[in-house]
Amino acid sequence: MDDQIAAAREAWGRICRRGSTQFNDWVLVGHALVQGRAQALKLAGTNRPFGRKYTAAMGLWLSQSGLDQISKAERGWLFRVMDELPAIERWRAGLDDAQRRAFNCPQSIWLHFRRSQQMPTATKPRAAPEKPRPVWWSQDMIRRGADAMRKSMSRDLFVLARACLEAAIRSDADIVELLDKPRSNARPREVAAEIGMRASP
Repeated sequence: MDDQIAAAREAWGRICRRGSTQFNDWVLVGHALVQGRAQALKLAGTNRPFGRKYTAAMGLWLSQSGLDQISKAERGWLFRVMDELPAIERWRAGLDDAQRRAFNCPQSIWLHFRRSQQMPTATKPRAAPEKPRPVWWSQDMIRRGADAMRKSMSRDLFVLARACLEAAIRSDADIVELLDKPRSNARPREVAAEIGMRASP
């Protein structure tokens, strides 16, 4: 058994006796696991740590090295830490003593490290609302509306308004015309006078 595996076994013993309190002990275990993963990948003939052959090879290495008591979840978190170890060590150097003591097991270290690397999402500026398009009433529309009001013979303002609008805007084509046509020079009072209706002041 080489020195790296021996150091990992001693570190794992300290972790089991004292709990997950020493980052350096986890790193010693991690270095050995990385070595074991490389050997298992080679033995399984793959470059991905998945599949039956890799799992069997890794299980054999763990048993032979005396590190088979490390749970699959702990190994998974520790592999993540080891894959980003230089960056994690720089991040830990900026923590205070209380934080370093609190963030000590692989899962805690990884989650807090990843959280520290996330950049705040920039708020997308809201687009300015489009300027409302003006509505231009043609002389024909005004005449139709005024004529419909006169023919309704009603004094109910709602009835008159509905009659006027339904006559002026007969279809979606008239709506398009409202938006596309230039302003007419004729005024409602003048158009109403043409059909004999007195416009309101």
